[in-house]
Amino acid sequence: MHPSAQLALSHLLLVALTSFALPASAATKDVRATQQAFVDASVNHILSVVASSDVCDSGCRYYGPHVKKELRLAYRATPTHYFKWQFIENARDTKFFTRVTIKKGKSSTEVTLQTLTRAKDGPLIDELVKNTQLAHNPVFDEATTRYELTPHGQGTKVSVSMVTRVSGFVGMFTARVKKGMDDAMQALFANIAR
Repeated sequence: MHPSAQLALSHLLLVALTSFALPASAATKDVRATQQAFVDASVNHILSVVASSDVCDSGCRYYGPHVKKELRLAYRATPTHYFKWQFIENARDTKFFTRVTIKKGKSSTEVTLQTLTRAKDGPLIDELVKNTQLAHNPVFDEATTRYELTPHGQGTKVSVSMVTRVSGFVGMFTARVKKGMDDAMQALFANIAR
C-alpha cells in the first residue's frame, strides 16, 4: 500500500462528535488525547496501515467505528501532500475534507492531518466540493492529528497527538469527545498490530 494514501484511522476521533446537531456558537474548548507505544512493525508498514482507504465500520480490512466511507482524493495529490474526505455515519452524519502532509526527517517521519475549516480554507473547500462533488459539513470546529514515527530497534516508536476544537452545544460533551478520541487511538494501534 502506498504511504501517501489516506490516513483514515487517525480521524476516527471525529466519531464522538457526529451525534451532535447544533452549530458551534459558544466558547471553544480544545479536547486533547495522546498515546505512545513501541510496536513491532516498520515505519513503512505503519504508514501503509494508517494510510489505508480500506477502513470502515464493517466489511473493511481495518476497523473504524461509524466510518461509512473514506476517500483519498487524486485532485492535487502528491506523495507527501494530499486531501482526503471522510463520511461518518452516526446520530448526525458528518462529511469533511482533511489536508494530509507527510514529512520524512533524518530520524523520524511526521504525518499531520488538519481538517479544513471555512474560516481558514473557504475557497479551497469550495474548489474541492466543485471538483469532487463531495460535501463538507463537519459538526466540530477543527481537528488536528499528528503522528511521529521513529524507528527503534526492530520496531517503531509511535507517538500520536490529537486535538479537537469544539464549541456551542458540542462543547458541553467534552468527555464524550475525549472517549471517541481514545477509542480512535485504540483502533489505530490494534490495526497496526494486525
